Formats: sequence, C-alpha cells, structure tokens
Amino acid sequence: MAHHVKTAISMEAPLFEEIDQLARKKHVSRSKVLSMAAAEYVERERNREEFARLNEVYAGGPEEEDRVLLRFARRQMKQILEAES
Repeated sequence: MAHHVKTAISMEAPLFEEIDQLARKKHVSRSKVLSMAAAEYVERERNREEFARLNEVYAGGPEEEDRVLLRFARRQMKQILEAES
C-alpha cells in the first residue's frame, strides 16, 4: 500500500470551490480530487517529456537501415494487398 503524505497548498478561492463541488458530486474527498489531478498532470508531463525525447531521436529522419526496412515492408504490403484483390 502506498504511503500517504499530508501537505498544505494555497489556491484561489474559486478553484477551491470547484474542487469542493466536484468532490461532493463524485462522493470523494477533496484530497482524492487533488491527488487524482496531480497524478494526471504528472503523467501528462512525463508523456510530454518522452515525446520530446523521441522527437530529438528521430529529428534527422530514419537512418538508412530503417529506410531499407520500410521499403521492404511497403513492397510486402503491396504484394499482400494485390493478392487479396
């Protein structure tokens, strides 16, 4: 089971009210709403960073070996599609 940590945060009152209303609507605590929102934000940032790293890796386009494999795969797919026609 995960270890929970208690913390205090400050936010604008209108946002707090929206969180409070959402918690009541979903029948969960405000802490649960904030925890879920934080987890989603962290996951989104992690994905954004991973996407940026992938873009860096592939910024120069495919390497020659990859181009050869792509050409081969396209030929194979073309043959399969022609055979099904």
